[in-house]
Amino acid sequence: KTQTNTKNPKSEPKKTSTQTPSVTPEVKSLSDNFAANKGKLPWPVEKGFISERFGTHAHEKLDQITVQNNGIDIQASEGAKARCIHKGTVTAVISIPGMGKAVIINHGEYYTVYSKLKDVTVGQGQSVAFKQTIGSIGEDDDGATEIHLEIWYNQDKQNPEAWLAK
Repeated sequence: KTQTNTKNPKSEPKKTSTQTPSVTPEVKSLSDNFAANKGKLPWPVEKGFISERFGTHAHEKLDQITVQNNGIDIQASEGAKARCIHKGTVTAVISIPGMGKAVIINHGEYYTVYSKLKDVTVGQGQSVAFKQTIGSIGEDDDGATEIHLEIWYNQDKQNPEAWLAK
């Protein structure tokens, strides 16, 4: 979508925010590499199990209440470390009330979000490697050691379970 300046008809059309930005070759390569590993990516913990699945589902304790999970929750052993599931660059390290610390990593057009972290060992702008430790997993309200993982393709939520190795 473009807008033309009617006061000066010789001016170039002005781009608006609805146009899709072009993807650099580097971003495309990293995105393609991430996408090629669907179903083969490592878990963000060495050992664990999915304690809450992606999507909308019934609340485990409250009848007639549904929960929307933008990712998956994985329970792990006490003291477990969180690790990056694919190489990328740390976009942000933030604190989320009720979710502890979170790390957002860019993988081209894909992003991974790791939250419920007790502490973080990476910083914004840092390059991270495959399976690199990014922090320690914290405990939830019930005392379980649990990490929350989200995968996004641009602004589209993905089901992380489909991306992880079985």
